[in-house]
Amino acid sequence: MLQSKLSGVIRRSFSASAGLKSSFQQHGIPGSNVPFSIKNRIRLAIYTSIYFSSGLSYPFIVLRHQLIKKNKG
Repeated sequence: MLQSKLSGVIRRSFSASAGLKSSFQQHGIPGSNVPFSIKNRIRLAIYTSIYFSSGLSYPFIVLRHQLIKKNKG
């Protein structure tokens, strides 16, 4: 009996929190579902270029590190 009451409370609290989490999106407004601001185009371009260039440069940095490590030893 106690278990059935607890499972009902847990189920209700989970469904209420899931409904609250999805309410931040405003449907029909461009950029409302991204976690950053798209209002300032220059800032967005700089952050996007930093994001993609850091991902692209990582393999080259690792390769350079491995070559330096191999030549020292």
